[in-house]
Amino acid sequence: MKIGRNDPCPCGSGKKYKKCCGSGKPNLATAEIKRMEALMEGKSFGSEEELQAFFDAEMRKKNETGIETFFGLSPHDMYLIQHEPGKAFDNLVDLRGPIGEAEATRIPLLRQTLYLLNALKDGPLDLTQTGALKPAFVAAWFDAAFSLGDTAEVRAAIRPRRESANYDVIGARNCCERAGLVTATRSRLYITKKGVKASSGPDYLDLYRELFPALLELYADDDHEFNAMNPWLAGHSVLFGLYVLGKNRSMGFSYDEIAEIYKKAFPEEKEYSDSIYPLIFAYFGCIHPATSLGLVDEQPFSISISQSDRKIKTSAFYDVLVRWKK
Repeated sequence: MKIGRNDPCPCGSGKKYKKCCGSGKPNLATAEIKRMEALMEGKSFGSEEELQAFFDAEMRKKNETGIETFFGLSPHDMYLIQHEPGKAFDNLVDLRGPIGEAEATRIPLLRQTLYLLNALKDGPLDLTQTGALKPAFVAAWFDAAFSLGDTAEVRAAIRPRRESANYDVIGARNCCERAGLVTATRSRLYITKKGVKASSGPDYLDLYRELFPALLELYADDDHEFNAMNPWLAGHSVLFGLYVLGKNRSMGFSYDEIAEIYKKAFPEEKEYSDSIYPLIFAYFGCIHPATSLGLVDEQPFSISISQSDRKIKTSAFYDVLVRWKK
């Protein structure tokens, strides 16, 4: 059987073959070969095509079967989550509303998006020579829509002087662009017809539906400055993190517990060698995007990652907005 380098690995890790058993590193390939040999025992095949069909069927069956370390998701689900987040969103997530004005203001990414879109309805925004939003608008946008749970002192300390100085500002604008809500020329940022329609209310569910997969795709974009400090797996497993949060809604998970879930689900990751990385995985691969989407309540920046034993529970919006298809 010929496995393509970009195919899902037959070992069931959910990774591409070239990044797993095809990488030449110690892996699960030997066990998988033995498993396939055991399945073939006593069977006869009339042709190479018949043998190939048998292998394909067995691989498909394994890749579509849920496993405990993935909380019931299958290797195929995990492959899509890591490499095709938009398709994974379509396959796994059903969003329900309505989302009214009051609810929208409590969902950070929606609140931030609506401020930007409403500002653009008054006319395009001038950009700097590097294509960034002007500092005055960035400051006003931050004051109105970002880090609202922090104290005045903390907000003053982290208030950005330019767009590139704030992680969340970068992310919010990029999500709007990915979702087709805004478009930029060299010197100006404009709202699109889609952006006008999606931000008109009174129900913002359609806007949320556009932003959710846009955020997943942003986290998985290795070349974007947004992910400069993120471990690869954290950015490529966000939907898994959001899924996991819903599995213990009453008690919640601590950062440490989420980190352990990642270790069990992805034991081959070398980035765990640094003791702080599991916590970074938990924050950037789960807690931060969940907070942006309103699925975890906003917490002050000062205690975000400093209390690794603090339980993270889903917000009231999680049950209202998100239905998993598995």
